[in-house]
Amino acid sequence: MLCILGAVEEELSFFLSNFSFKHFSLGKKSIWLNKKNNLLIAQTGAGIINATYLTSLILENYPIKVVFLIGCGGTFPNKGIKLGDIVLANEEIWVDACGYLPNRFYLISPLIEKLKKIIPDLLDNKISFKTGSFLTVSATTDNKEKLLFLEKKFPKAICENMEGAAVAYICQIYNIPFIELRGISNFLADKREKWEIELATIHVQKLLLKLLERKSKWY
Repeated sequence: MLCILGAVEEELSFFLSNFSFKHFSLGKKSIWLNKKNNLLIAQTGAGIINATYLTSLILENYPIKVVFLIGCGGTFPNKGIKLGDIVLANEEIWVDACGYLPNRFYLISPLIEKLKKIIPDLLDNKISFKTGSFLTVSATTDNKEKLLFLEKKFPKAICENMEGAAVAYICQIYNIPFIELRGISNFLADKREKWEIELATIHVQKLLLKLLERKSKWY
C-alpha cells in the first residue's frame, strides 16, 4: 500500500478529486482509502508534531510500503528555481533539532534514483525539476536575516518546509522508503501575498498522478 501525505487541504484536494475514496478516522485524524489502487491518503496538519503523530499512527496500523509527502515549499532566491517548479528531497535537515536528536536524514533509495530519471519527462516544458537538500523549520522564513543565516549554514539546501524531517524520521524508524516532492510556492523572506500556493500544489499533485499511472516504471 502507498501512503500519500499532505499537510493541508490544498496539497491533497486535486489529487483526491481524481479517485473515489472511503473516509475513516484514525486517532484524532482523518484518512482516505482507495483499495482498488491500494492507496492511503492523509492530511497531517501543519508542522512537525502533527506530521509525527499521524505518520506513526499510519505505519502502526497499515501495511505501508512507501510514503510520499507532497505539498508546497519555499526556495532560496539564488538557486535558479522558479515558482511552480518541482523539487525532490535527497536529504532532510531538521533545522531546530536539539543536540541529542538526529537532525539529518539521507533519503537514498533505488526508488528515488528511478524517480530522478522519470520525473523530468513527465513535466511541462515550463516546469523545471531539481533534487537536493530540504530544510524543515518550525515557522516559514519571513525575513532576510533568517534567510541569510540559512543560506550560510545550509548552502546546499533548495527547499524549506515544516513537516519533511518528521516524516523522514518516522519512516527511518519503521524502515519504510520515504519520498518527498514539493512544488515551489514562494521565495524565502517574501511576503505572503507574493506566494503562489495554488500553482505549486497543483503542479506537484498532477505529477503524482502521472507517477501513479506509470507505477510499473519505478515501484
